[in-house]
Amino acid sequence: MSQAIVVKSYTFNPATKQITFSDYSNVDLEGVKLITNVNSGIIIYQFNDGTKGASVSGNTLTLDYDTSSMSASDALMIIYDPPTAGIFARIAWGLQSLIDLVRAPTWTVISNGSPKVQCVFTTDTAVGTVGTVNALASLTSLNTIDARELIWSAKIAEYNTGLRSKIQ
Repeated sequence: MSQAIVVKSYTFNPATKQITFSDYSNVDLEGVKLITNVNSGIIIYQFNDGTKGASVSGNTLTLDYDTSSMSASDALMIIYDPPTAGIFARIAWGLQSLIDLVRAPTWTVISNGSPKVQCVFTTDTAVGTVGTVNALASLTSLNTIDARELIWSAKIAEYNTGLRSKIQ
């Protein structure tokens, strides 16, 4: 059983309705599950919706959905379940994604009940001073947290319950 991944390396051309998968030489259309324009919240491909289909040639996916009003810089969420390429290829991909996250962590969600707090990390340097807080209802404690530690713990848990559990 394979595990779907989020494709982060792509080129989006809304005028031609095409998405090129940079890390793949060939894309299996059956493996593409969902593509959402994150900026607008619009689903532009869904594997089980005939009105939001696509075709593939090599590593380029051509959408049926009209994307002409979108921008090439719009962020896309692409869920892809590639054909099984063997356990070593999956391990290599998992390690590379972990390295990418540690190099440039983008965000994580810390939740201790409700509501959830989104923390944005743009660099791995410490923030010594906070200049402005626009709104804050209450704050009971604030600790120094290394963003890389949050990512490592999440990836270790993902590895232990995912890939490692499948290795005999």
